[in-house]
Amino acid sequence: MAGSPTTRRDFLRRTALAAGGVVAGASGLAACAGKTGPNRAGPTSPVATTNTTRPARRAAQNASLDTPEAPSGLLRIANRPGSIGPDTVRTYELATGVTVDYYEDIVDDATWVASVDHDLAQHDDIGSDLDILGDAAVSQLIGAGRLAGLGASDVPNRTHLRRELANPGYDPKRHRSLPWVAGMAGLAYDPALTGRPVTAVGDLFDPAFKGRVTMLADLRDGLGMVMLGQGNSPAHATLAGVTQAVETVGQARLAGQVARFTGNADFADLVSGAMVMAQVRSGDMAALRAANPALQFVVPAAGSTLFTRDMVVPDTTQNQVAAESWMNWIYDRANYARLVLAVQATVVLSDMTAHLAAISPTLAADPIVNPPAATWARLAVWAALDPRTEARYGAVYRQVTG
Repeated sequence: MAGSPTTRRDFLRRTALAAGGVVAGASGLAACAGKTGPNRAGPTSPVATTNTTRPARRAAQNASLDTPEAPSGLLRIANRPGSIGPDTVRTYELATGVTVDYYEDIVDDATWVASVDHDLAQHDDIGSDLDILGDAAVSQLIGAGRLAGLGASDVPNRTHLRRELANPGYDPKRHRSLPWVAGMAGLAYDPALTGRPVTAVGDLFDPAFKGRVTMLADLRDGLGMVMLGQGNSPAHATLAGVTQAVETVGQARLAGQVARFTGNADFADLVSGAMVMAQVRSGDMAALRAANPALQFVVPAAGSTLFTRDMVVPDTTQNQVAAESWMNWIYDRANYARLVLAVQATVVLSDMTAHLAAISPTLAADPIVNPPAATWARLAVWAALDPRTEARYGAVYRQVTG
């Protein structure tokens, strides 16, 4: 039952868990959660969870402004596999008394959004109260009006968020999303093979490396870096800027400079030395370094793209109080340091060095996990693109990447 969002929603309907705004007898979900939530520590006792969406909570808070409602009941979270610590869920449960069903069924953001879009449009429960998605998917959901709003007082630790991430174009002032982890596109290379340090986007097109370079097939991370090298920031993306970068990449491919375009974790040739340089995402570097310790990672001098996976609350949530409690708990810097230790992703909170150093001095000094200010200053977040514009830009780039 827990194998996909669709089967969980069907399960909710069959057992009437989503009827009348009340989730009752949640033992069915607890029983199947282990199939997709391997990071859960131990079974969950059956609980009854009332619908604590924002209108209900506001009424409770208006009745007693000095006593905000405490989180309770069942919190259902959907995330990508391998994106959480082994004890994160259990530690939160012990700290709050909330029961968590944690699902790892978001394998591909676009596929998952498509699978829940109809139910969201009908305001039917999708089987989760908090979802963790890439920023492009979050932008799409915000544009469609599918997400609940987040009040500043409901997640007080949101003040710990780095200022570079606090005001993206797709969600100004973070009214409907908060980053889980961040990442950046960069260049990975073996200095012994390049014969010199790699510092610029233009190094991708150096004839000395002809046929031994790969680029990302993704519009945002693959092309965004090239746009920045040409003085066109993705934060203010235009068709002219996209087209200029595509022409440069297209010429490089026709000349045999770029060997191929890669997707996630498609870097065997870089590890083996068949390729000397590749565009990669920072999150891949831990595995790449494990396979080839000589590989180095650099954000080009002209800059590169910054991306996030964001926590969001669908407006069909059955427990917004607990969802915001989870966000607030994760944004405690000590808790967040333990999460980062497990997932090795770029931090989204400010002033994390001391907290990271307390558990791993190596982690605190890692410029991918904890970038210096100079690196943050070179990172750009893509502008919010409506679906038609996103598709148009993507089609232009696919003419080159195939």
